[in-house]
Amino acid sequence: SLPVTNPRSYKEYLDSRPRSFESDAIELVIRLAKEFNGSKAQPKLHVVHLSNADAVPMLQEARVAGLALTVETCPHYLYFSAEEIPDGRTDFKCAPPIREEENRKRL
Repeated sequence: SLPVTNPRSYKEYLDSRPRSFESDAIELVIRLAKEFNGSKAQPKLHVVHLSNADAVPMLQEARVAGLALTVETCPHYLYFSAEEIPDGRTDFKCAPPIREEENRKRL
């Protein structure tokens, strides 16, 4: 992640929370779910606030593999895109952040 030099810049906010952070966390959850699948400690997992469309294929694969995994996104990830958010609009700041238009369309 990059250091923030302009705290009002939405692009800098977005860049400080790259898609890879979300993908890495989901990969970890899936790996742990596979490790405990079929055991007494088998977890039921739910991914909340999915904003990264890149993660959808790995989530689909996990479901096909029979892991007890569900996922949801939020309306703002399906409606808004990062390119439309003006700098300084803290009402659009959320975590994970609202991502780019191409990502929104795939999500």
